[in-house]
Amino acid sequence: MILDDEDVLTIASYFYADNPQAQSITIELHKLEELHMRSAASHVHLALLFASGKLFSGKRTAS
Repeated sequence: MILDDEDVLTIASYFYADNPQAQSITIELHKLEELHMRSAASHVHLALLFASGKLFSGKRTAS
């Protein structure tokens, strides 16, 4: 995921809409990119576990 200045403006506009009293904010794009990559890796890992049958699928068997 590559973020740019347009993403900063979008994030800032959402933040200021939710917090109108805020004076200024700092948005660190490299940290957001790192968070996204960790989240994406976790989702892929869960999908692989689910596909392999190692993760509970929600179906219960009779005991």
